[in-house]
Amino acid sequence: MLGRREEYVRYLVQAAEQRLEAKVLAAAALTLVEGDFDRARPYVEQLKVLGAMENGIPPGWKGWALAFNELFAAEEFLAKGLLPEVVRELERVEGVLASTESAPVRELLTWKLVKFYLALGQHRKALDLGNKASTWSILPGWLAYLTDDRAAFLEHNQAFLAQYQTVMPDPARRAAVYLSRNMTWWMEGFPIFVLVPMYEPESAVALASTAVLDESSGEFSTEFLHWPALEAKLQLARGIEMLNQGRLQDAMAPLESGLGWFGEYGGWEKYCYFFVGAEVLAVVLTGQGHLEAAYRVLNGVAMNKKMVNSYSAPLHQRLQARLALLSRELGRRDEAEAIEAELSNALMFADPDHPILVQIRDRQDPHLDLE
Repeated sequence: MLGRREEYVRYLVQAAEQRLEAKVLAAAALTLVEGDFDRARPYVEQLKVLGAMENGIPPGWKGWALAFNELFAAEEFLAKGLLPEVVRELERVEGVLASTESAPVRELLTWKLVKFYLALGQHRKALDLGNKASTWSILPGWLAYLTDDRAAFLEHNQAFLAQYQTVMPDPARRAAVYLSRNMTWWMEGFPIFVLVPMYEPESAVALASTAVLDESSGEFSTEFLHWPALEAKLQLARGIEMLNQGRLQDAMAPLESGLGWFGEYGGWEKYCYFFVGAEVLAVVLTGQGHLEAAYRVLNGVAMNKKMVNSYSAPLHQRLQARLALLSRELGRRDEAEAIEAELSNALMFADPDHPILVQIRDRQDPHLDLE
């Protein structure tokens, strides 16, 4: 993405008049970046036609078009807070999934359904559905992160990375593949790859930066790592690793740099990194005793409701939950209770033991029911 979000959307809408696959991106951008469902609707209708075409559009785009079309109504209901309607739509799409014969379309429908179940806080259902797909070896680790199970998070990630270490012993090539895949659409919604040292030593990243694998051709490209989005991710990764090493002051600059880029330029799937970066920065500020500064970061970012969609909702919820705790710590009980009420509503269909709901229940004052 080469410009501000508004410029990006305008570019895709213009491109949609010239290229078939751009209609898919225009529909997604109007829906997930602008939240303009009325403008998106004509493009979404065209996705049905694209998905039915035999020629003229790459197979991957056809599957994406069909999946996006099926979940468009659910995305609109989610944005409007109409959660019972979201649940009904997801049940309908599960029926579509059960009758779909195309493996690529099944994979994409499963992926998008899992996203929505994570947004609703239905972790068990997301995991059960994700286990039926072939590209979900990262899902258990992602859920471990969302549920604050650090031990399981690290264990799942090490197992995932070990798969690559076995087939690609060369660290530079391995880092190149990590970085390349980290820029593809299906990985973007999983900040799991920013939160662990998946990039291996910085030396391996430096080697890979001059020889990054182009998986479509099997050759290496020297241009790939010039993408600013990738550098912003690396900045977050460096900041998080410094935080894990206890280097709080050193972590500030890379975290602020990465957060700033995603806040200005991040697209619909990259909103996840914006919310993750803000939460981690607040952790650093809190660790330094700067509670007011941490509050300002969290509160400012939490207000970016336009950046909440089926991709980023779980990360926004985590950020809000941390803001509620910090508000209580600062004596702002009314603010904390307002945030907790909003979270309770957003998670009305969540698993009963969802960690945010547990946090809210534990923080409420005990009371007696008088007859």
